[in-house]
Amino acid sequence: MNPTHYQPPADKQQARGSISARPPTGVSAQRHPSVQPPSQQPQPQKAQNKPPFQTRHRGAQSVTSSPPGQEPKLLDQVSEVLRTKHYSIRTEKSYIDWIYRFIMFHGKRHPREMGAPEISQFLTHLAVEKHVAPSTQNQALCAILFLYKEVLKIDLGHVDFTWAKKPEHLPVILSIEEVRKIVGFLPGTYALMARLIYGCGLRISECAKLRVKDLDFGRNQVFVRRGKNSKDRVVPLPQTLKPRLAPFLCHISTGIRL
Repeated sequence: MNPTHYQPPADKQQARGSISARPPTGVSAQRHPSVQPPSQQPQPQKAQNKPPFQTRHRGAQSVTSSPPGQEPKLLDQVSEVLRTKHYSIRTEKSYIDWIYRFIMFHGKRHPREMGAPEISQFLTHLAVEKHVAPSTQNQALCAILFLYKEVLKIDLGHVDFTWAKKPEHLPVILSIEEVRKIVGFLPGTYALMARLIYGCGLRISECAKLRVKDLDFGRNQVFVRRGKNSKDRVVPLPQTLKPRLAPFLCHISTGIRL
């Protein structure tokens, strides 16, 4: 067979003809619109720049902070007043979140345009439709009253609304053996923190902020500084914790974690 006159089978010719994505060699790009010069190819869209002033409030997703030189936004004003009065960071977050919910509930109306009827409607909605606990409803009320009294300087007078029903149930109290089993499953430092919280009656944030100088082994006392409402107090140190705290304090200077 002469190799110069060889023709491939029909099935191979059809397979070759079905490949149309790659243009033939020597054919200009104008005859094949699928191949365009780099200047004519569609460029990917650039991502839009984010606004330069993002809110620092977790609950207010769509409210941005004010640019420098302009009057602060409402939530920024609330934050400044709360920090001026030395409220805790958790109170600041919860108050701002409830104020934001109150504004969104009434269609983003400014609180200056609303009053006692709108507050009553929002609090009743929480109790009747959302079925919140009485403490939750009371927290929302305190946040809104703080907004009007301390920030906007507006006297609301009497606010009438439906209070959430307080459930009647017995609290679940763990026995001493159950507490020991739970602490027994915790590793190292976390077990020691759990014993301090349980034995001294501390909050988690108070235990995390304890320093070496706050532990008085001579008087069996623990100094809690800047607790709730920025108040200091003294709590007793259990005798059973002193042997556990001593090796932990010795290893702090060396940087070894227990």
